[in-house]
Amino acid sequence: MNQRYIETVDEIKQTLPLNGYENMIVEGWLDELQAKCFLIRDEDRRIISFALISKMLTDPEGLLKDPWCLNFIYTHPEHRLRGQGSFLLKHLKKEFEMSCCPLDHHFMQFFVKNGFKSVRTRIGGIDIDMAYSTITER
Repeated sequence: MNQRYIETVDEIKQTLPLNGYENMIVEGWLDELQAKCFLIRDEDRRIISFALISKMLTDPEGLLKDPWCLNFIYTHPEHRLRGQGSFLLKHLKKEFEMSCCPLDHHFMQFFVKNGFKSVRTRIGGIDIDMAYSTITER
């Protein structure tokens, strides 16, 4: 793969093979959550990595001024350990203050390696490990 590039939801909508009603449902969900999807495709336009983020009403720790939640980040197994996820995070960190709840210490290490800070918080009586990132220099 010679060039990596990011596509946004607006660019993706043009390539989705959905009918009008399905597009309306997808767009409604995206608008309601203020959700965004970012993709990396290979030369054959196959999705190899993507990240989903959504707007948060508040930041539980009060660390982010304009908080977004990193809901999901995924890289196809054939393309893992090649920097795809790190590339996506670097791109997102230029525009969004984000937090996420890594599933385990391996995921937390990945986020910390990519400039996120680790914090333990208590929500609803449960201790939760979170990672967060403020906007980096553009």
